Amino acid sequence: MNLLPLTEQAKVKMEYHARLFSVIFFSAALISLVGIVSLVPAYVSLFSHKNAREAEIAALERSLAMQDNSSAVEFAAAKKEIAALAAGKSEDGATDDILLALRKKNGIDGLRVTSIIYERRGDEEGISLGGEAETRTSLRAFQKALEGEYRFGSVGIPVSNFVKERNIPFTITIALRGREQGAPAASQ
Repeated sequence: MNLLPLTEQAKVKMEYHARLFSVIFFSAALISLVGIVSLVPAYVSLFSHKNAREAEIAALERSLAMQDNSSAVEFAAAKKEIAALAAGKSEDGATDDILLALRKKNGIDGLRVTSIIYERRGDEEGISLGGEAETRTSLRAFQKALEGEYRFGSVGIPVSNFVKERNIPFTITIALRGREQGAPAASQ
């Protein structure tokens, strides 16, 4: 039993609803504010991780750029060597002598040179020859002919190359002498 007049009852009801709405609104605002404040550390952590990853990516890109640059330099040097070999010349003029000696020795019957690899490590130069010989005799004759060449310091051939009797795949390693070491006076 409510003794208030109806207009007053409506005012009280309206006041109740306004207070209820304001309590709900402020509670929601407070919960949202607490949630946002609690997410700030996670945001800061993610932001710092993102910056660290971006710095790492930038460092890797710089490293790759430097590697690409060194690869380009190595490629240019290899291209220069190939051009010099194609022209029959090297920086010290030794390629002419080497290729001429191999051309002369390659005329041995029953022997075919299929690969020539020129290597230079510091002051040491070397050649690896690969190919196929019909017989052990032709392979041994080729080895002896190479050993007789003044430009070749040592001629190494694995014993395993002499296991087969016919159609022998071979690899010969040749250490080169410098032009001043053992070169005849007439060819200097």
